[in-house]
Amino acid sequence: MGEWYYTRNFGNNGVVSAADWANRKAVTDKLLAALPATRMLQLRTPKFKRTMYPPGLVARPQGL
Repeated sequence: MGEWYYTRNFGNNGVVSAADWANRKAVTDKLLAALPATRMLQLRTPKFKRTMYPPGLVARPQGL
């Protein structure tokens, strides 16, 4: 997935629109769906996770 820092896809020079976040989440969701439940996916910063998956959205046992 890359780090999304130096990208022309889903954001431009640090300006990330709501549509860009939705597109980033769609990519992340596809990657999560493709991985076995025993595997994890790491995002570059906690902000990415908080923005795409706000607190309270996932039940605690599912989020671990």
